[in-house]
Amino acid sequence: MGAILTSTDAMGEWGVEVRRESFYVNDPTGVDEPGRFAVRDDGLAVDAADVPYLLACLDRVDAWREEHTPDSLGEVRDVAVRRDGDQVVIVGDVGAASLDYLRDAGHAATDALELTYAEVPVLRSALASQPE
Repeated sequence: MGAILTSTDAMGEWGVEVRRESFYVNDPTGVDEPGRFAVRDDGLAVDAADVPYLLACLDRVDAWREEHTPDSLGEVRDVAVRRDGDQVVIVGDVGAASLDYLRDAGHAATDALELTYAEVPVLRSALASQPE
């Protein structure tokens, strides 16, 4: 069973849903709109302008974890972040289960990124190191 966390001002309209072993970062698109995470062969891409919202979502997860202990932190998978024009590409196995499903189903975009709790510091560091 999951819970939707109260958003901070820094998260804008982005959201976080925590679960037992993972959590979702949800973009603010509506159900009839394509999501902001583009599904690519090399990972998920998002506009560089959205990176501060992603970082704020990761901060919100850390704040929640100070008071709650998830059933599992999960594993830290290989992840890298690189810039590709106006987009930041999250490369590697982050969100791999949902990414494989999206690719197999032929989706071009998604509105959510599933992460393990153990991936938060790795992804935060990689995102924070990207030039604006």
